[in-house]
Amino acid sequence: MISARVEGGIRLFGPWVIAGFLTRDTALLVPPRAFDTAYVARPAGRRSGAYVGLRGTIYGALGADIVATQWAAADEYRPSFQSRSEINLITNWVSRFPSGNFGIHAAMVHEYRGQVRFPVADGVRVTAASSNVFAGLLEIRIMRAVITYQIRNLAGELHQIVPDFYMPRVINLYGVRWEFVN
Repeated sequence: MISARVEGGIRLFGPWVIAGFLTRDTALLVPPRAFDTAYVARPAGRRSGAYVGLRGTIYGALGADIVATQWAAADEYRPSFQSRSEINLITNWVSRFPSGNFGIHAAMVHEYRGQVRFPVADGVRVTAASSNVFAGLLEIRIMRAVITYQIRNLAGELHQIVPDFYMPRVINLYGVRWEFVN
């Protein structure tokens, strides 16, 4: 299988504005049979798509990572449109902690995914609807330890990535990561 990706960007004061084109040759799309053995493999022709984005620092410690992808034709096992948007605050607060032993990473994330078709022998199953999922992240770093708290699917939306397999409504993740060095 041959695939290609061409990307260009221009720096607009702080962040990068990017645009790109992706393509892949014909392929046999193998289904995720772990979810349902009724899904069938389908040959697919050449597919191409385009994406645009904004990445980098907007002002001070405030940044963004926004990418939207639109495929030229509908395809099995892939949404025709998807996007991921993250607005973040990443700082080491060097003016207050000049040693660099303290840092904060806070972010709000939005993920959008259109409907996806999953072919079966007697037709096609489709995910219930497009999904809008919001998430939040807070990480506090003290020296080499990171205290993290994440909340996923903040609005508690009932959504699917695979037909008939609903994602959890709200998930809270928390913990500590620690880096040990000799």
